[in-house]
Amino acid sequence: MRILLVAIAILVTTASFGQKKKIKRLKKETMAIAMEMYKSELASWHSTDVLGDKLRAIPNLGGYLSYTDGDETIAIYYDQSEDINILYELKYSQILELKDVYTLDTIPRKATTLEKRLLKTRNVARNLVQNNEDQFFSFYENVGWNFVPLLIDDKVTVYSIAGPQLSGQVLIGNDYKFEFDKKDAFVSKSKIHKSLLTFSYGDEDKETEQVLHSHIVEDYPIISETDICTLMLYEPYVTWKQHTVISDSYVSIFILKEKQLIVMTRKAWDKIYASDKK
Repeated sequence: MRILLVAIAILVTTASFGQKKKIKRLKKETMAIAMEMYKSELASWHSTDVLGDKLRAIPNLGGYLSYTDGDETIAIYYDQSEDINILYELKYSQILELKDVYTLDTIPRKATTLEKRLLKTRNVARNLVQNNEDQFFSFYENVGWNFVPLLIDDKVTVYSIAGPQLSGQVLIGNDYKFEFDKKDAFVSKSKIHKSLLTFSYGDEDKETEQVLHSHIVEDYPIISETDICTLMLYEPYVTWKQHTVISDSYVSIFILKEKQLIVMTRKAWDKIYASDKK
């Protein structure tokens, strides 16, 4: 595998200038959104574990929301009132490196303008799924929905990620993107994958070098931001070292532990494997 990665590196560096520029842009955009999504979901997971019984003791708990604001990742838990009272707030200054270092505020407050925007758009996305008037969304047994709103260029985009309700599973697919304008009016919805794939954590006694899947949605020629977010969240539990995504134009390799993304053209990938067979 080390030899293969060296060959990949050589072919990537010798790619045409135009391809290198496009690959660099795709990688940068995808990783930026994936990291924001990952920080948000990591804060939600960790904060729910931190509060534990406190949350179960709240009779009128409305839900939770995690988001990034500047350099901070914030998780809030709110009640069911129309005014949206924030009951608990956890702030992480460096959640990727120091997720156990946080500040906890238990003094109730009103939701901020940003929080109201994120909650409003997330609710719109959730209602679209629940109503499913045009049968656009697919539903699977033992698969939940996680809605992650992100503020990008002063516009909210809500991503939905499939959540396993059975232990030992990683789900790739059945994910969607909901776009809003700067006034938080709904603009469009789209599918990121056209199906759902289920991967097991793997056998602890037998390391799996890689798993892979293919992309056929034209808007996602490389690995998607939802793929990367999911892989980073489950990296501590799975035995795979990397995940490969193949499309007609590109091949993406995400190395889980290092959180490193390698992208090359499909032509370069085919060339590597043709020489490898020889």
